[in-house]
Amino acid sequence: MSAGPDRAEGVSRDVASDDGADRGDPGTSGGLGFVVSEDRVPTVVAKIAAGAPIRWVWHNALGGKTFRIDHESGTEFIKWAPDHPETNLQLEAKKLEWASHYIRVPEVLGVGRDSDTSAWLRTRAIPAASKVAPKWKSQPRLAARAIGAGCDRCTIGST
Repeated sequence: MSAGPDRAEGVSRDVASDDGADRGDPGTSGGLGFVVSEDRVPTVVAKIAAGAPIRWVWHNALGGKTFRIDHESGTEFIKWAPDHPETNLQLEAKKLEWASHYIRVPEVLGVGRDSDTSAWLRTRAIPAASKVAPKWKSQPRLAARAIGAGCDRCTIGST
């Protein structure tokens, strides 16, 4: 069923996380998010899910949303964003592909536009903690040092 791209606003809070607790915000659920039905997500997300469970795991102030899809073959994430000068998912895909030569980053599985006013980015999940996981949000200085240490390990210009 198709509706407007902002359908995830009507998120079902019946199953907020694996333990059934209602977290109130998908960004505070430790990456599990809220289970949502296909009629509550952008059409491109429902199409990629192809019947697999969809969880709404993040949103931002610009209207962007991230969904987790657990396929039998593995977990994927789909970022969906309305057009905004601060958001460029095509550029983000290029940066991920560049960074993959130096560090482990999510593999880009696809990127595109689903309308005249929104875009999407599909990546394969990697075993890692989200930068917005409760552990890192509660320890921002430690998170910044860890990110810096990871960047220091990058050797720019070598492959």
